[in-house]
Amino acid sequence: MGKGVLFGGGKPPKSASLMGNDEQHETYKLEQKERFYASRRRGGGGEDEEEEKTRARKRITKSIKRGAFTGLTLKGGVNVFAVLSRYLRGKTTREQLKAREAFEDAVKFSVFVGSFAGAYVTSDEVLAWKFGAEKTKRYRAFVSGVVASPSFLLAGAKPNYSLASYLSLKALVLMSRVGAKSENERVRSLFRVANWEHADVAVVTGSAVVILGCFILKPEAVRGAYGAFLDRHCGKTKRQVEALRELCFLPENDPEGKGEEMFREYCERTAIVLNKTGSLSAAKKDEMLRAIQRGGGGGGVKLPYSRDAVYRKFFMNDANPIEHFLAFVKDSWGTSFISHVPIYVFPAILLHREKLLKDPKLLGKLFAGIARSSLFLTVYCALAWQGPDVLGRLTKKVTPTTLVCGVPLAGAATFIEKKYRRGELATYCLDKSLESVVISMLSWGYIPKSWKDKRLDVLLFAFAAGTICMCYDRKRESFRSNYLNVFDFILGNRGHSRHKIRHVGSYEILFQPPSVVDLDALLLDNNTNTNDASFADNKKSAVKSRLSEGKGIAN
Repeated sequence: MGKGVLFGGGKPPKSASLMGNDEQHETYKLEQKERFYASRRRGGGGEDEEEEKTRARKRITKSIKRGAFTGLTLKGGVNVFAVLSRYLRGKTTREQLKAREAFEDAVKFSVFVGSFAGAYVTSDEVLAWKFGAEKTKRYRAFVSGVVASPSFLLAGAKPNYSLASYLSLKALVLMSRVGAKSENERVRSLFRVANWEHADVAVVTGSAVVILGCFILKPEAVRGAYGAFLDRHCGKTKRQVEALRELCFLPENDPEGKGEEMFREYCERTAIVLNKTGSLSAAKKDEMLRAIQRGGGGGGVKLPYSRDAVYRKFFMNDANPIEHFLAFVKDSWGTSFISHVPIYVFPAILLHREKLLKDPKLLGKLFAGIARSSLFLTVYCALAWQGPDVLGRLTKKVTPTTLVCGVPLAGAATFIEKKYRRGELATYCLDKSLESVVISMLSWGYIPKSWKDKRLDVLLFAFAAGTICMCYDRKRESFRSNYLNVFDFILGNRGHSRHKIRHVGSYEILFQPPSVVDLDALLLDNNTNTNDASFADNKKSAVKSRLSEGKGIAN
C-alpha cells in the first residue's frame, strides 16, 4: 500500500490492527497531516521538503501503476473469458473470436483507469501543497475528481453514456446515504424514500417494465452487449422472440374483418418456422395445422385456440406454469452459472491471489456467490415469461399491454439475492431502463439526433467522479465498506489493515459495451474489531489533544 494517506510518509502505527476501521483511518490521517504541517513550519526546505516531494512522486507513480494493473486485470480477464467462450461455442475465425478487439478494449480500459488515478492523485497533492491541506480539505477531493474526469475520453472514441450514467446513479446513491444521516430534518425526509427497506426490489420491478418490454416490443432500444446477454439468457430463440412480438401487435378487430384470418395465417406460418428451428415439436406443429384445416381456411371460422393458448403452445411448450418454471430453471441455470464465473473469479484473484487456493472457505464463498446470482438471473427470466401467461389466462388476450404489465413479476426474483447485492441490481437495472428510454426518445425524435455524438458523457462522468471521490474522502461511511479498499489501493491511501472480500459479482462487466467496466465488481467487506473501540477512541483523542496544543506528533 502507499506510504501516506494524503499528507505524509512513514509506516502506519503498530496499533493499527487493533483499531476499528474508521478510527484507524482518521487517526492515521491526523498523524500524517501533522507530519506535513511540522515539515512546513520548519521552513519547508532541506531534507523534509525533499522527503515530501519524494513521497508525493512515489504516490503518483504507484497510483498510475496500480490503476492500470487493476483495469487490465478486470477487463482483460473478462475479455479473455469471452474469447474462450466463443471458441468453445465453435467460433474459430478471427472475426468470430474478436480477440484483437478484446485486447484493444482491455488496454484502453487499463489506460483509462491508470490515467484517472494519476490525474486525481496529482491534483490532490498539488492543491494540498499550493493552497494548504487544511484549507482545501472540504473540496479538494471533488475538484481532483473533476480535474481527472477528461481521462474518460481514453476509454473509447465514441460516447459512452452507459458507464457515465451508471456512475452518476452510483453518485446519487452515495448522496442519498449522506443525506439520510444529515442533521437537517428536511434533508433527511427528502432521502427517506431512497432508504426504504424494499426500495431496491421496487426499482428492479419497475425497471423490468422498460427493459423486458423493450426487449420484446422494441429490440433496437436494448442493444449491444446487454442485448446479447438477454438473447443468451432469455431461454428462447430469436425466432420465438420475433414471433411473440408479432403476436402482440397482431390486430384482433381489423376494420376489414380480416383479424381472424391474419391470426390463422400467423399460427400456420409460426408453427412451421418454430418446428424447423427446433422450438416446437413435430407433434405440436401437426396438431396446430390440423386445427387450422378443420377451420376450413374460411375467414369466418375461428380457431379452437385463444391467443393466450397459442402463447403457451409456442413459448411455453404447452406446459402448465409450474412445469414450465421448473424446466426453465433446470435448462438455463448452467448457462447463467458460466456467465457469472468471470465477474466473481477475477476480482477474487486480484485481491486474494494465492490465498484463494489455500483457504477452502474462500472458494466456498466464491462458489456460493456465483450460485446465488446465477439462480437469481434464471428465476428472473423464468418469471418474466410467467407474468404475461397469468394475465393472458385472465383476459384471453396477448397484447403489448398484457406483456408490459406481466413482465414485472420478474422483480420478485430480487429477494433471492442478499440485501447489499439488491442495491447493486437496482442501480444497474435503473441505468439500463433509462438508457432504453433515451434510445427510444431518440428514435421517436423527442431528442435531437445531433446530441448523440456529443461528448456529454464526459460531463456526466465529471459529476460522478467528483461526487464519488468527495464521498470517498469526506464521507467514507457512505460506501458501506464496498470498495474502499480498492480505492485505497489505487489512490495511495493506507486503507484498512484487515479486510475480506465480499463475494458479490457485478453484471455491468458483462453488459457494458467495449471499454466499459465498473469497479463495483470488487465489493469488499471490512472486518472491524469492535472490542478495541475504547482503545481507538483513546488514541484518537490523544492525537487531537496534541494537535490542539500545537505539538507535532512527528517531533
